[in-house]
Order: sequence, then structure tokens, then C-alpha cells
Amino acid sequence: VSEGPRFDQVMDLNLDENRELLLEFHAEALDHLAHIESSLLILDGEPENRDALNQIFRSFHTIKGVSGFLHLTPMHTLTHEVESLLDLARNGKLRLNPTIITAVLQSRDAVQVMVGQITLALEQGQLPSTIVPVDHLIRTVKLLAVNPQAEKVPEPSPSPAAPEPVAAPVPES
Repeated sequence: VSEGPRFDQVMDLNLDENRELLLEFHAEALDHLAHIESSLLILDGEPENRDALNQIFRSFHTIKGVSGFLHLTPMHTLTHEVESLLDLARNGKLRLNPTIITAVLQSRDAVQVMVGQITLALEQGQLPSTIVPVDHLIRTVKLLAVNPQAEKVPEPSPSPAAPEPVAAPVPES
């Protein structure tokens, strides 16, 4: 899987123009994140559970669509790749395994951190100023799509369970 473009970047919310849409998306995204988590818990014990798989797929699909419309590039790109991976499982082209479920959970955690940035912007006017790392997750999900049996997926070091935001580079004047 090639490196490709880099998506580790600060999300640009365009808050003045998108406030109403972000309010709706925020509430919906929180619901979808809860659905993803509960469905992942089901899949962890029952990897063949179609209802749980379809619920996770629909949630990532919805987050992908709206984040794309709002030009939230890191979130949109990550959710697009996870949606594609889940679609392979839905169509019987790969079987879920603990490595895939872990990658989906880590992706959900990254999306949750980005949604947290939207929360701060909407509630306190604090625009995102940190990068939520997604490049390694995108690479992992793409690798699992072509090699679902990968036992160990290369991770950056250090690799926290939930991505920690890192300070964005300050542009030089």
C-alpha cells in the first residue's frame, strides 16, 4: 500500500459559514459513534453478525457523506476507507477478524476526537488547532482491505489506543 497523500492536518470547520450544518452533523455524529461502539462490541463476540456489521457500515457511511460535504478532509478520508473495508465484509469478500475490528475501533476513536474538536468549536468558539493523526489508520485500513489476514499491521511509534492530537505547525510569516 503506497504512502499516498497525507491527511494528518488540522480540520478546517469554516465555522461562520457552516455553523448550522455543523450543529446538525455534531448531534448525528455522536449518535453514530455510539452505534459504532455498541455494534463493535457485538462483532467482537459474533464476527458474523450481519446486523451489527450493517449498522457500523451505515454509521461510517453517514459520517463520511456529511464530513465530505463539509470538507472535513481528515474525517472524510478516514471514514471513506473504513466504509470501503466494511463493504468488503458486507459483500463476503473478507471476513472480520480481531485485527480488522481493532482498526475499525481505532478509526472510530480518531473520529470521536475530531467530533470533540467540533464540540469545542460549537460550544466555546475554539477552532481546531491540533492535528488528529489519521494517516497511519488510513494506511492500516487500506492494507487490511488487500490483506485481511495481516496479523500485525505496521504502526507508527508511539501508537496510542486513541490518537492523541498533536500541535499543528505554525505557518511562518
